[in-house]
Amino acid sequence: MALTEADDLRVSSELYEALICGEEARVIEICAAIPKGPLYTPTIHDDTVLSLATNLKRNDQVLELLDMVPMHDSHKLTWQNSGGNTILHEAGFNNKTVEAAAEMIARAPMLLGMTNRLGETPLFTAAISGKTKIFKLLHREVLRTTLGQDLRNFLQRDDKSTILHKAIFSRNYWMAHEIAVKHPHLINENDCDEMTPLQLLSVSPPEFGPKRFFKRMIYKVIDTDFENTNIMFPWLTKMKKEKHQCEWAMKLVKVLVKDDMSWQMTESLVKKGRSKVHSYGRSQHIGMAEQELNMMKPVTPLLLATIHGCVEIVEEILKVYPQAIDHDGRNILCLAILHRRIEIIDLMDKMKIQKQRVRRKADTYGNTLLHLVAEKQDKATEDLKGPALVLQEDTLLFKRIKEMCKPVDTMRLNSKGKTAEEAFKQMTDATLKRYRRQVAAEKLCKSIAVSLEAKRLDSFTRISSTQCRPIQRFWVCKV
Repeated sequence: MALTEADDLRVSSELYEALICGEEARVIEICAAIPKGPLYTPTIHDDTVLSLATNLKRNDQVLELLDMVPMHDSHKLTWQNSGGNTILHEAGFNNKTVEAAAEMIARAPMLLGMTNRLGETPLFTAAISGKTKIFKLLHREVLRTTLGQDLRNFLQRDDKSTILHKAIFSRNYWMAHEIAVKHPHLINENDCDEMTPLQLLSVSPPEFGPKRFFKRMIYKVIDTDFENTNIMFPWLTKMKKEKHQCEWAMKLVKVLVKDDMSWQMTESLVKKGRSKVHSYGRSQHIGMAEQELNMMKPVTPLLLATIHGCVEIVEEILKVYPQAIDHDGRNILCLAILHRRIEIIDLMDKMKIQKQRVRRKADTYGNTLLHLVAEKQDKATEDLKGPALVLQEDTLLFKRIKEMCKPVDTMRLNSKGKTAEEAFKQMTDATLKRYRRQVAAEKLCKSIAVSLEAKRLDSFTRISSTQCRPIQRFWVCKV
């Protein structure tokens, strides 16, 4: 017998409240009294009771609800909500309902291959969430039941993103390493932004180890085995997990660097601009539209790792493919200077042969290495430093890069018609001017604050000198 509209609203409210409050017996009781049972949809997005219980990570409750669905109705377990997600998609977002997920697959194997509105299978949602246990189960079942071209549907979404991209994005580096080893063809796949997995890792580099000496010493003696972590101190368990992440991040880098071929992408050897030692002749100015177009082009993992200061990825790429350093336009040393990545510059100092090759090149705008000291782009950290420290660091870097360059580089003009020293002086003058304005604004704010405080104290003194009594929030003087 179908429920009336009033009864449907009442049952939906009772079921939803019982689910949220964790009243498992009440949920079972309500489901047993309605025709659809656990397949009833109490939400406006058509989520079933089973789906909601799975989302709430109630493993035992989900198993009990599955037992309420007759075997001849197992095909109804493939119900999709308004977003196209099934109960197995919901299970892919947590590690608490792995046992229930195995039962779902046993009852309705077709759940494995069903996709939501975004083209994601349950395996894909497990990679997005970075949940290891459910990923192992789903990945094992997919490999057992699927072969050949059909496997691609499980590994790639409609927008070209793969489970390897998503595992890296979720920062589960063990999972990403497992995917890269089992499905090596995904290493050179591009996502919707034309980024390979190694490029994505270079943009958001992981922690490869602690910076502090004391923590490094602890890392050397602790084991990353996760057996019996419940009896450990919470801080030690956290450090074990961090070390586990660091170790698998480095293993992932080695696998990706070995097979990723995106380092071969480079600009034409024919330069669009050239540096000069005078300001006569045809202008070398490059329009803003062309500059913006060049900025939108995807760059190699080596350059991305340099921009984001990931020394480990840079070092591994140059170790496996030393020829990757031969990049026209703004190369690794240019970007290290531009973004103030001192660790990368130190690394290049150790690699004398490669440094000799890249230091003599100007970029497509005629800038030498010295010009780029005045073209810095990493200005976010300046707000955390004082003006004296910023100017001191810039001056020391300018002197250091000047020692690398030839005397003629100090005379070269870029596309704006400026020598390196002129560009650097212009930058330092602008920095000083900006900080002077900030100091003046701070002094003005302080003087206003002091003036207001003085007025407040003066008024308080005058009021307290009279006989006053408080009434609610106001001071009323006696007549």
